[in-house]
Amino acid sequence: ALQRIFHLKSKEEAIELGTTLQSKGYITHVTKDHAFNDNGYYFRLQPFQTPNILNSFLIWNNEGMTMKVADKDKDDDGKNNDNATPIRIIHRLSKLWGKLESRHLNQEGMVDHSTLRNDDSYWKFEAEVCEIQRIS
Repeated sequence: ALQRIFHLKSKEEAIELGTTLQSKGYITHVTKDHAFNDNGYYFRLQPFQTPNILNSFLIWNNEGMTMKVADKDKDDDGKNNDNATPIRIIHRLSKLWGKLESRHLNQEGMVDHSTLRNDDSYWKFEAEVCEIQRIS
């Protein structure tokens, strides 16, 4: 399927792509028993591996993040803080969620979650909440 979807020239290119996606954690064998190959096994995209938890959108590993921290957390002197404390991470995420909720209130003052999910900022929140994975 990868060869067809991504218009790859050979089966070998498709296997190389699948192997790379698996090694980076973007896809996983459905029972986590097999490596990617031309073997007919089923693989799942990471966001669908554990769909009942909020922070499964990206993987944060011991070597670092799969997404940039960029300007999300700054020290008091304005410098980037890649090693943000858990409290700073939670505070930043709480502010982001609060802004999202305030933009999606219905006439009764309740959050309309069906429209909230269609907001581009929701997907930013969904990705950034993955940072919680690195809090130990």
